[in-house]
Amino acid sequence: MNCTTPEEMIIMLIGQNRGTHNFIDKSRLIELALENGIEDVSDKMYKKDIAVALAEKIGYAELAKLASVGVSSLELQKKFGITNAEVKKMADGGFITVVGTESFRMYGKTCRANLYSPYDYFKSEEEVINWLVEHSRRGKRHDR
Repeated sequence: MNCTTPEEMIIMLIGQNRGTHNFIDKSRLIELALENGIEDVSDKMYKKDIAVALAEKIGYAELAKLASVGVSSLELQKKFGITNAEVKKMADGGFITVVGTESFRMYGKTCRANLYSPYDYFKSEEEVINWLVEHSRRGKRHDR
């Protein structure tokens, strides 16, 4: 992903055309905007523009929560050079946050994969590696 901030990523993910797997529909965005006192929204506006106006009003973190916007395990693996097992371990340990799931088809079955917070994607590589080293099994065995 070529975003420089979590806020930019949230808007980009909301604006993506993912067919039936969009994070949030344009109509729901308009509905949320009207509920929060933003009157100058219409169906003619781009989805990204509505999302930005709404985020300025309620905050990017709240918008991400309402839209269940998240990053896949694969994106985290590519960025930090880690495995899926390590991503799951960080989620189980509370280091990163699961914000929702997305469905995909594999071998003729519908499966669900966790989505992780866009804010976790922007943690430093050093921070992630240090957490994994501190919570490795090998380290605990050597302490005995």
